[in-house]
Amino acid sequence: MIIKWGDRITKKIYFKDCEALGGCSGIYVSSLQPIQNYFVLSKFGDYDGRIILVDSLGAVLSYPGGEYYLTDDNRYLFSIYNSDVGGLTVFDFRKRKLLYSSDTLSTYLGNFYFNANRYFFKVETDEDIDNELLISTYNFKFNKLENSKVKKDYLSKSKKIEGYNVFRLGPCNCGRKQVDK
Repeated sequence: MIIKWGDRITKKIYFKDCEALGGCSGIYVSSLQPIQNYFVLSKFGDYDGRIILVDSLGAVLSYPGGEYYLTDDNRYLFSIYNSDVGGLTVFDFRKRKLLYSSDTLSTYLGNFYFNANRYFFKVETDEDIDNELLISTYNFKFNKLENSKVKKDYLSKSKKIEGYNVFRLGPCNCGRKQVDK
């Protein structure tokens, strides 16, 4: 991948093979780019998914990620690490700053939601807990994830945030144009 600003090459990124290893592989670009002054790409495969952000001057940032979600105001990006370990990256577009990044979470994050001024993920688990489920809420004050249990009906009272480049729940179509909503 070659990033240019005008006629000048600002960055070259090379991924040798992008092996699927049981999932998607390659670099995926959504035809819908909702963030002003940024271009967002997802890299899948090699047990090392990445979220790649290219700003309007051609600067390139790469963090653990893959699929991503945006807050309603498009200020924050949340990207789940596409690997066999849990991880998350949170980026603030207004401050142009990485807030949080981990590729060593002890949990796997699922769907993304909003409720009562909190953004949270449903934690994917094999355990069936009567009337409860585990969520992981992002704490903006301390820039960390906090796990808690909630009643199962909490999800139905929450707004589900649709993601970009989400292939874990359906067929992989890396390399093909995304059909926008």
